[in-house]
Order: sequence, then structure tokens, then C-alpha cells
Amino acid sequence: MTAARHIMTPDPAFLQVDETLRSAVGRLQELDVESMPVCDSDGSLLAMLSQRDIMLRVLLGGLDHETTTVGEVRGDEPISILPDDSAEGLINIMIDHRLRRLPVLDGPRLIGIVSLAAAGEAMPDGDVQLLIEALSIP
Repeated sequence: MTAARHIMTPDPAFLQVDETLRSAVGRLQELDVESMPVCDSDGSLLAMLSQRDIMLRVLLGGLDHETTTVGEVRGDEPISILPDDSAEGLINIMIDHRLRRLPVLDGPRLIGIVSLAAAGEAMPDGDVQLLIEALSIP
């Protein structure tokens, strides 16, 4: 089975904790992704932040997107994987936690991101049912 290190996007873009929510939304839109990792200045993963997280906090929490920072609204501790985790294992994690992207860590440092599509492409042809289930994640 293929390992995460072989299918991950290396050196992924991430949000800085001191970045404003306005800047974060702009970067998410620019990269055409729904969520991004949040890292500290050392590149250590702190959270995953989605457009939905930002919108809920701004609209329901009454936060100012021009002055509130990513660090002030970052989500819970993220679910992550290791470089040697298998594609099949990644898909099971994605299904169990309803995720489309998983950060890959080397210690605390973010070294890559594995998307559901990349994990699916790495699956053997006989594992179609698992892939179908994974692709049904909303």
C-alpha cells in the first residue's frame, strides 16, 4: 500500500496565527480550498481552519474580520497523520472524521497535506467500495 509521503502535497500553504480573518479568507479563495492548516512561526501545526469556521465566528460571534486574527479563532487540535501511514488508513480516518484533507506531520511540523482525491488514486482497483464511501463525504 502507498504511504502518505508518496501522495502528499509537500510544503503546503498554511495560515499564520497573526494573519487577519480577511487575509485568511482571501488565501482560501485564492487557493480554491475549503480549509487550511494554521501553523506557528516554527511551522508547527496548531489547527485546521475552514471558511465555514470563519463565517460562523464572524457572523454568529460578531467578530471583526479586519482585526480578528486566525490565532483568535483557530479550531480544535487537528487530526493528523504520519508520513508512513497507508492510503487505506488515511481514507478510513477521513471517513470516520468526515475530512477531505489531512495534514502530514514530522514531529509537530507540517510537512504535507493529503487530499481525499490523492488517497483515492493510490487505492488498489479492488477497493472501490471504500473509495465510493469516502467520496460521499459532504
